[in-house]
Amino acid sequence: MKFIAAIIAVALAACLPASAVPASKGDVVAYLQRLGITEINSNVADDRDRVDAVYDGLNFSVKMNFCAADGGCNSVMFFTVLDTGRAETLADYQRINYYNNGAIYGRAFVIPAKDGRTASIGVDYVADLTPAGHSIDQVNFSNFVGAMTSFLSLWSQTTTPAP
Repeated sequence: MKFIAAIIAVALAACLPASAVPASKGDVVAYLQRLGITEINSNVADDRDRVDAVYDGLNFSVKMNFCAADGGCNSVMFFTVLDTGRAETLADYQRINYYNNGAIYGRAFVIPAKDGRTASIGVDYVADLTPAGHSIDQVNFSNFVGAMTSFLSLWSQTTTPAP
């Protein structure tokens, strides 16, 4: 009976998925360097779980989420935020909604103006590292780049296309 129980235990263990590979700040920096990105700031004063960088002249950040005490994080969010230089308008929200309705990888957002500041707009791309064996190296950076460029292209148009 113990022999059968041992066989069942081994069989069940073999069916369990491999564990995820959480990303640390160092892993994110190394990943960005492998992509050829050289302007990287991993010493962001207001956030221990964020790395700022520049790609093709555009500032972006990588925010690590769901982090353990050892610094390993199970999710990374790439995002860029741009100042509009003015208060947000209904047309801004309509343009954001238009983009989000067709976006596959990124999600756009508005940060409303407050306390005398102007509104900001941005786009993000989230990668979940919890599936079996996933690590920062499986994140497809071109998905974020595509989200950024398509969003910025839409934002630069003078009118939002009809739905």
